[in-house]
Amino acid sequence: GLWSINGIAVDQANNRLWLTSSATPAFAGLSPADINRGALFEYELDTLEPKGRYNVPVDGLAHELGHLAVTGKGDVYIVDWAMPIVFRKTVDGDRLEAFAGSKKLVQLTDIAVTTDSSRVFVSDAELGILLIDPLNQASAMLGGPETLNLGGIYGLEFNDSKLMVMQSGITPQRLMRLELDASGAAVENVSPMAIALEPFDMPGASTISNGKVYYLANQGTQSDAKKLVVMATPLDAGKNITPPDMRQFEKALKARQQEQ
Repeated sequence: GLWSINGIAVDQANNRLWLTSSATPAFAGLSPADINRGALFEYELDTLEPKGRYNVPVDGLAHELGHLAVTGKGDVYIVDWAMPIVFRKTVDGDRLEAFAGSKKLVQLTDIAVTTDSSRVFVSDAELGILLIDPLNQASAMLGGPETLNLGGIYGLEFNDSKLMVMQSGITPQRLMRLELDASGAAVENVSPMAIALEPFDMPGASTISNGKVYYLANQGTQSDAKKLVVMATPLDAGKNITPPDMRQFEKALKARQQEQ
């Protein structure tokens, strides 16, 4: 059966509910024999009838299936929290397969796909965002301005040529909107959506619905007394960060010097 549930995705178009589950120390019924085991579970969405179970390949390595994303045609992509590997289960496949990975990656945290399934975005808590082109089987780190900090991402969503990233691994913890350029390979504009809000305590898992980003605001709390807080931020919240006009800065500096 199921162990700890790390990821959940609803695919209404294909009437499917997907869960990732791994045998972790946090699971109350953990059997030592199950350590490093994990699987993707498939259910009918309307009836919750089990339809399939796809086990992590046995390779002698530690694995922990994490967050997942489903494409429009029904392919499922999953990040491994223990190893820098992205697994895939194709709509007509009968097993999980290692789809992408790199020894240069450090800690995969979340994953998102474009509407047309042409791009897969994978967040790495240390390195930023890996962009994967499934059709051409190519990958590269997402580009952007030199001042763009993409560290500490633990939540990632895609919507209308934009990425919503939850950076809970840096200070201040924040939700940011990254507008991609026409190629979809680089960040063109950056907008803070929510920064250092009072409930924030390692905000993480998120989803998009009805024009808002819904997310767990205090996923990292260690207090048994605190209740889980779910927050929502409109997709159009915040304004683009624009570079300062250095001419205005120099003019103001010159005027101040003259006053002195």
